[in-house]
Amino acid sequence: MPARQQVSVLDVVEATEGRKTLFNCQEIRGRCALFGQTPPEWAQRGVCSIHAAMLRAEQAMRAELAQTTLADLAQGVRNKAPTAFADEARLWFEERAKTRKTGRVRQKKRTAAP
Repeated sequence: MPARQQVSVLDVVEATEGRKTLFNCQEIRGRCALFGQTPPEWAQRGVCSIHAAMLRAEQAMRAELAQTTLADLAQGVRNKAPTAFADEARLWFEERAKTRKTGRVRQKKRTAAP
């Protein structure tokens, strides 16, 4: 199987955004209005129930993204798009690739000029 068919959606997410967590725990247990300024020890013991649920949800999301490949996404589009769309998409990407190459050449010339 070609490498491009093995690239997962998770690979792309982590390459573009890094490995960030979905949930940024604010440790609200220690700031609960019911406790005033001094929360009891038991209230802050262990992992917060909300945080634990969010960790499980993140693990499930990452597992799903890891098993979904770019080839799977492309197949989904091919299954529902009209036949002509594949040619339109290919031409669109080819045109963008030409523009990017030309743009890089221009940028190098501009930065190299005295």
